[in-house]
Amino acid sequence: MNNFTGEKTPRGLLLRKNKVDFSEGVLVYELRAVKTSDGVLLSVSAKLGEEVSTCLFASRIGEVLKFYKSVVENTVTPCTLSDVAEDLKNQFILDRVI
Repeated sequence: MNNFTGEKTPRGLLLRKNKVDFSEGVLVYELRAVKTSDGVLLSVSAKLGEEVSTCLFASRIGEVLKFYKSVVENTVTPCTLSDVAEDLKNQFILDRVI
């Protein structure tokens, strides 16, 4: 697992980049800080070949870093990234309901 940081592109500031060997190729994960009209959001993307999926978060950096680490360690593919993010969001909300 490789980890590169600090690259600034029109897609935002690259905070983390990891590559994971996968049976169908190499999965590339990126965590970026993206400037929008609403302020800075964090994006997590997964890429496998030509397939790419990106999720935007307005959460605290610590929560998004935990999500990113989990995505990389569990080899989440682009086609399931948004489902995993949705599950995490629902879990986060339900954990705080009394």
